[in-house]
Amino acid sequence: MINFLRKRWNSLKTVGASLKVVRFSIIVMLFGFIALTLVPQGQDIVVIVSSYGLLKKVWFVTAALLWAFQIWYWARVMLFMWFSSGPAMDEFTTKINEHAPRFLGAVSLLALAYTFFAAQKGSSLLMGFLFMGFAALFIAFVYYRRKLFNLDKLDPVQARQDPGQSCTFNDLPQGTKITLLISTTIAAIPFLLFVIHPNLFTFFGSGAVLLFCIAMWVPMGSWLSYLSFKWRIPVITILFLFGMVFSRWNDNHGLHVLDSTKTVKPAFKEQFDEWYSARRSINPQKSKIPLIVVAAEGGGIRAAYWTAGVLARIQDEVPHFSSDLFAISSVSGGSLGAAVFSSLLAEEMSDKLQQHASRILDEDFLAPAIAAWLTGDMLQRILPFPISYLDRSRAIERSWELSWQKEMHTSDTANRFSNSFDDLWKNNHEYRIPSLFFNGTWVEKGRRLITSNVRIDPKEFQDAYDIDQYTEGKIRLSTRFIALLVLRILVRRGQLIMRCALLTVVILIIPVRRLHMKFLELSSRILRNGRSWNPWSLSSTMIRLIRPSRICKTLILRIWKVRRLFYTKFCLPYKPC
Repeated sequence: MINFLRKRWNSLKTVGASLKVVRFSIIVMLFGFIALTLVPQGQDIVVIVSSYGLLKKVWFVTAALLWAFQIWYWARVMLFMWFSSGPAMDEFTTKINEHAPRFLGAVSLLALAYTFFAAQKGSSLLMGFLFMGFAALFIAFVYYRRKLFNLDKLDPVQARQDPGQSCTFNDLPQGTKITLLISTTIAAIPFLLFVIHPNLFTFFGSGAVLLFCIAMWVPMGSWLSYLSFKWRIPVITILFLFGMVFSRWNDNHGLHVLDSTKTVKPAFKEQFDEWYSARRSINPQKSKIPLIVVAAEGGGIRAAYWTAGVLARIQDEVPHFSSDLFAISSVSGGSLGAAVFSSLLAEEMSDKLQQHASRILDEDFLAPAIAAWLTGDMLQRILPFPISYLDRSRAIERSWELSWQKEMHTSDTANRFSNSFDDLWKNNHEYRIPSLFFNGTWVEKGRRLITSNVRIDPKEFQDAYDIDQYTEGKIRLSTRFIALLVLRILVRRGQLIMRCALLTVVILIIPVRRLHMKFLELSSRILRNGRSWNPWSLSSTMIRLIRPSRICKTLILRIWKVRRLFYTKFCLPYKPC
């Protein structure tokens, strides 16, 4: 019994020793699985991949196979080099070292199959079965590759050294060395290209870019493990400690300022008075002037798409909608959607706003952000000094600017997203462009920050600060969203809700399930801090938002009428926007 337990314990130690040697391949495999399964943006990527066209699906499959190959081959080589320098291996250790790399490579493809099955979509299920087939083919390849490529004729001494002898890169068989160099080159060249121009490979799709990037890290991490083995120094641990120490002064995430001059912004009440006067001068005969305030929740690109699409559709159907729209209060993706809608209004377009908004936001903005994060931004973590060019926010800023330029056929100088945020209101003589209030939280100091074309006074907006207090000059429109990311914004999600008042209308364009109460609070303050108007000079308005039936939610109507509050609930019928 004791001998049996000792034997089992020794077997576990052998397995642990093997896993320790290939730890970098395991880390990369787990990283990819977690990123696509547990992270909401990763789950979105899986769904998006299922809807890709043929070319992007081919790129994704190519990246997945490269990822599996890198994990398998480098794990195989690392085990060979490590155990060749130790004592003679028994039969169990030999089997573990032979089959563990194959297992890791196959499991990486099976993990991708699981992510598609977890998405529970029709096309995702097909992709899941496809990757199960690729996993089976991969296992067949690694087991029968010697027969396939006639490798059985290799000298056994060249294929594996005698146990007990030291093994370095120079001691490896010639074919293995060539394969390793090719693998390293395949990783190094795209890595440098991603660092230099992360927007270059957007056509791959975010899923393929993610797998390509983590596949690049396998050779690099394995080389570091090899140096640790050769020099008897924990190179990876040292780099990790360097990253922790350097993080105190190598932060390269900053706001990219156009120039040092700042625009003098009007006070909130002044802006409202001018807007109201403009409305009254245009419609002097009207007894009631509509006032609309839109609140757009966060939720990534879906929130941006939903916000811009709904507002643009309303504008297409009701051309005077923008004239009655005083302000948009938003967070995260809702802010991007609000900016796209407002920029289209600034172009003085009369129709087809929804088509333009959809095409602008139809680009894959996540791909350049992933490329910059997993290459240049990771490299910055171990450098003792900041390099602003490696800031990942530049990639996503540029992707928004390129998307606008592609759709609107403008030059860089006429690009709304590359120009100053304040330029949106340069020719806003009729006040057709609403005031924007981008909301965020500065976590380190517990402050609520607002980016707006209106001066934010803490006396009017309690516990809120103007982000321009912390900038050194004019900032691009695209950079305004990065300001929220740089300051580590906390964003929650909610469900579709409409708030309709007798005096005002607040539309909550919220694509997911949780209500952000701070958001409602700011919208209420925008209304409370406006001019003291005659209640009966503003008209009551009802706006109907329509979403697909499976996500159609009950709407909550709050109707204010002379100190009395009434609640009415109703459901929206299904009808595509």
